[in-house]
Amino acid sequence: MKNIWLLILFTSIQVIGRPQVSISGRVLDDNGKPAVNVSITLHPYHNPKNIISYTFSQDDGTFCFTKLNVQGKAILSFHSMEFADTSLIVSPPCKNVEITLKPKLNRIDEVKVTNSPIRVKGDTISYLVSSFASANDFSVGDVIEKLPGFNVDESGAVYYQGKKISTYYIEGLDLLEDNYTLANKNLPHSSVAAVDVLKNHQSIKALGKIIPSNDVAINIRLKNNITITGAANGTIGVEPLLWNGNITPMIFNKNQQLIASWQGNNLGEKLSTQFSTLTFKNGSMSGSSSIKKVYVSIPNIFSPKIGNAILFDNISNLYSLNYLNKSKSELELKVNLSYLNEEIDQHKVNSVSYFLNDSIVSISEDQGNSELESVLKGDVTISKNVSDLYLKNKINYTGYWPNGFSKLASLNGQNSVKALPNHQTFSNNLDLLLPINDNFINIISDVDYDFSPQKLKILAPNTQLQSFGSDIIQNINSQSFRTMNTVYFNIPIGKTNLFPSVTFDYDWLNHETYIDADGLRLDNDSLKNSLTWHKTGVSVSNKISINPIGKVTLNVSTPFSLYYVKASNESHHKVLSNKYLFFNPTASLKFKPLKLVELDIFGGLTNRLEDPLALLSGYTIAGYRSLSAGGNHLDKTQSFFLSIDAKYNSSSSGFIGYLGYNYSNLCSKYMKAQTISGDGFVISSNLQNLNTSISKSLSGGISFYVLPIKTTLKLDGEIRQSELPSYLNGQEYTMIVKSYVVEPKINIGYSKYWNASISSQLNLSEYSFQSSFSTTIESNNSFNFFIYIKKSHIIGEQTNWYYTKSELLGTNSALMTNLYYKYKPKKSRFDIEFRVRNVFDSKQFVQLYTSDSQISRTIYFVQPRQFLLSIQWSLGSNR
Repeated sequence: MKNIWLLILFTSIQVIGRPQVSISGRVLDDNGKPAVNVSITLHPYHNPKNIISYTFSQDDGTFCFTKLNVQGKAILSFHSMEFADTSLIVSPPCKNVEITLKPKLNRIDEVKVTNSPIRVKGDTISYLVSSFASANDFSVGDVIEKLPGFNVDESGAVYYQGKKISTYYIEGLDLLEDNYTLANKNLPHSSVAAVDVLKNHQSIKALGKIIPSNDVAINIRLKNNITITGAANGTIGVEPLLWNGNITPMIFNKNQQLIASWQGNNLGEKLSTQFSTLTFKNGSMSGSSSIKKVYVSIPNIFSPKIGNAILFDNISNLYSLNYLNKSKSELELKVNLSYLNEEIDQHKVNSVSYFLNDSIVSISEDQGNSELESVLKGDVTISKNVSDLYLKNKINYTGYWPNGFSKLASLNGQNSVKALPNHQTFSNNLDLLLPINDNFINIISDVDYDFSPQKLKILAPNTQLQSFGSDIIQNINSQSFRTMNTVYFNIPIGKTNLFPSVTFDYDWLNHETYIDADGLRLDNDSLKNSLTWHKTGVSVSNKISINPIGKVTLNVSTPFSLYYVKASNESHHKVLSNKYLFFNPTASLKFKPLKLVELDIFGGLTNRLEDPLALLSGYTIAGYRSLSAGGNHLDKTQSFFLSIDAKYNSSSSGFIGYLGYNYSNLCSKYMKAQTISGDGFVISSNLQNLNTSISKSLSGGISFYVLPIKTTLKLDGEIRQSELPSYLNGQEYTMIVKSYVVEPKINIGYSKYWNASISSQLNLSEYSFQSSFSTTIESNNSFNFFIYIKKSHIIGEQTNWYYTKSELLGTNSALMTNLYYKYKPKKSRFDIEFRVRNVFDSKQFVQLYTSDSQISRTIYFVQPRQFLLSIQWSLGSNR
């Protein structure tokens, strides 16, 4: 241990013994005013591809490089989204360097440029929105989905070359963070000049080129410096009475941004997708403290992925206020408030077959769910992101008050289940980075408190639970506190940077469970828990980053973590006290063998403790057909992971491709042992049994924009295999799942009289369990076609054909078609639309599902034919 601390002390000493010089000056615009936030890089005169140092111009236009090891001439390069790129040769040391930058000529009128709609400048790729938008598109999100290299999933998350974007900027400001779906769906594309893709984006300016980044961000560039825009919509319909409303005004200028919104509907459009909380940026994930913790729930009804089908009744309302103010000192104050109230009613008929050792148990149920979700989320963020300081402090409160009710009917009778999984969380996240000459010190501190009083009520259970009583309540009271604090800094040694760090974290959890039956507390120790958990940890890490050597960048991280755990379950008189030492090394390699080809390799070993709830020795009611318990031991899991990504990006020619391979295995000493009885009741508990889960996949995609015919072609695919161990009714099995997915898309915008889009997703799944083998085929096909009549009239249709085939459950299909007529008056901000949904009045369709111990056939009931009349308009200037 002594040698380790000596090594850390030794690597923390930087010796400075060479003569050092400085360069300072001022950057002005063509009116003689300071040019702010201009990126300035210093290059060797004889090797301009290398970078010596990196900074930004301040509010008064000044910049300064100090303590430079430069001999002879050097090159200063000035880059900005507002000014033309400029370079200047200097001879250090030098002071009072003054340079005037010329504005970019095409910033405002970019939509009028007639050459290629895709521009490439270094790591920035710009797509001119007007070249990809069609007459039936409204929002910038409608256009982004068509751009080569982009994909948008059902939740609204944006991906580029198969990777989720880290930041969604609007004019360089991150107003919404990971809740950017609000802007993506409501910002009219007519207000947008271009969408910029920022590859290898380092969001912290003070880090500059010190820490390379693989993140991908996008920046929405507006046409005007001051923009008042937004969306509004009103819809009424019949069969039954239907409505939709949306008022989302937006104001953007250089230093302030505002988006306010009210959205509501009963058209089957969920608004909960605009409540994303997770962001993966600079190699770490944030927002996890806002995730709802659910310990009890009603039996879920998962909506299948079939377009145009409305599978539930809803009443949804979303209120949102988002404001950002940026002061002259670059200090940002951001307030994000949202409230969601959403009620979902859904109906299905489900047939499930459980595979037992010597028999098959089959259960058929008619299920109706009614779920009410109330969520309040508020963030207040203060930040400053300049070359000599990075500060971000976010205070968050999130409250969830769901209320779910499920009614189930089977041959054995009726059950009703009600779940109240309430959850509230308070958190504070601080990130402070201070550059000190060529070094920096970074302090990261996260504090989180959770409170989760939850109940599951089961009335008249026609399962083994009826031995408890006819009116059963599972009570869970859980509180937790966690803080994690990290200090790290850098030590540059030539082209290598060392990043030693120390982390202290502390977890506390109090988790109490008990069962009431017919108004009385069940006092059996096997049916209650009172778990208290303390975990204290210290981690020491040293990350080595070798900056580009030719075309290679290498990062190696060697963290050691020491944890002390003390836990007790008073209900069972169990006490655990132990120490754990983990080593979790990771390594990444970035290689650019060719100008347009990039290879990223990332791998490592992860050791961690299992969730402390595994120590719940007493049973809890996990559902109306299940009891679950943990054990007396805390499992340590070990996993190995490897990902290899190859990317080809010739954006100027419109051709983009990627190929990725992922492998992971998870080793554990314990596994869930399940016992399924003849009536389908499941009892689960932890069993000491060494097991390994394996997952591997190969995915890829290509997209190509054909400029002469304004057509985007996309092809994505994936091959995945998983090996999942299970322990069922006293025997160990391994479930092997293989899936093959192909997804072609084409969007044709060649003609001014029509456009069309065609997409298909074919999924072949193979399941091998015990001695049985099954195959399921799913095909989801979409065809959209729109005709433009004299530019003011649009007629269109959207058709989705869904097909499934299984060796065990046969063949099923569904056809959903919508018809549109839209009137767009010339020089007007509004559209009038008449729509018929579910033209052929489809009633239901069937989906098949197979898992490690069961196969199910589910009938979903579709909303009937509907007639809708809508008025939609963009706020602000004419479209």
